[in-house]
Amino acid sequence: KVLDVISDWIDDLYPPQCIMWLNGPAGAGKSAIAQIIAERYQGTTADWQRLSFS
Repeated sequence: KVLDVISDWIDDLYPPQCIMWLNGPAGAGKSAIAQIIAERYQGTTADWQRLSFS
């Protein structure tokens, strides 16, 4: 579900919110989700200027 929400936000040219903030406690899987999204969109025409992981 979380991956679908993030993917829908990335794919939307004019999303209702300009920032998607993924937060949670240590060990919740935030980095794993970011990795999956990065791999999913690698080599696509997704607007990478909108994506930032830290």
